[in-house]
Amino acid sequence: MNKKCVGCGVHLQTENKNKKGYTVSLDKDYCMRCFRWNHYKDFSLGQECIKKEDIISKLNQNSGLTFFFIDFLNLHEEAIRDYEKIKNPKMLVITKLDTIPKSIYLEKIRMWLKDVWQIEKVIFLKKNSNTSQKKIETCISEMRVKTVYFAGITNAGKSTFLNSFFQNAKLTVSEMPNTTLDFLKMKMGDITIYDTPGIPYSQFALDPKFIQKVNLEGEMKPKNYPLKKEASLVIEDKIRISFSIDNNITFFGSNYLQLKKIYEKNLSLLNLNKLELFVKNNSNLYIKGLGFFYIKKASNVNIYGVSQDQISVVSSFLGESEWKYE
Repeated sequence: MNKKCVGCGVHLQTENKNKKGYTVSLDKDYCMRCFRWNHYKDFSLGQECIKKEDIISKLNQNSGLTFFFIDFLNLHEEAIRDYEKIKNPKMLVITKLDTIPKSIYLEKIRMWLKDVWQIEKVIFLKKNSNTSQKKIETCISEMRVKTVYFAGITNAGKSTFLNSFFQNAKLTVSEMPNTTLDFLKMKMGDITIYDTPGIPYSQFALDPKFIQKVNLEGEMKPKNYPLKKEASLVIEDKIRISFSIDNNITFFGSNYLQLKKIYEKNLSLLNLNKLELFVKNNSNLYIKGLGFFYIKKASNVNIYGVSQDQISVVSSFLGESEWKYE
């Protein structure tokens, strides 16, 4: 019997509790992992990590339209480069519109995507919004395709959207990365739609309790910090960041995260892994899985507590500087 879990798409099996897809009976619709997540918020069964190369390769082996989901806090280079690797007709979808501060002009993000990345086809989606659903339906109709893929980076909201798009869908959603484990097929009339595993990346937050704290609920409130060069900013007693000159930075992330200023005499976190980098003026410095800093002035930056692959720096869509990416 070749049956898939309706929550994550993994093939169900009853033989090994320690392998993905285990269920007590093939009469069940969910694997044990999805069942425990849905009913008990139990993340103890862990998360599988699907290789991004395998996901992108499978998308490119099949024809159809791809909606590529990236949430507002993860418009970093790695995510956009993965979008560029999709060879079939595609549309960039920026999700979690309801979390974007109202002070941010969405047209500037469109212009930035066009001028820096040459991306012109962009949709903004709001959670549980009929208007957002109609945008997707209109795109599918105008493209006249019979196969549609919902892809994108992990935790960008693909499965959440599809659960509202298909009222009878039972896809498993959680704050944890890599919830969906395989391509999951659904039908909309004569159109075949696939939910796909989220494309993984090296992100800072992996602990379930911390991820729940990082998860955005409602409109984020940017936090502005004028920093003297002898001061540092500490995030949740986990990351320390300092600048070589007086600077003005703004943090975009969960409203529940605690940030505080400390000074040179405070040696907190200086024993952690240190990254040294130069950041140009008008840049966004992303800490993947956490949020980003908007940095106004060019500066040398020291960051303690993160690895190189968890950091991405790109020109910002927020300031007045020319948008050039090198």
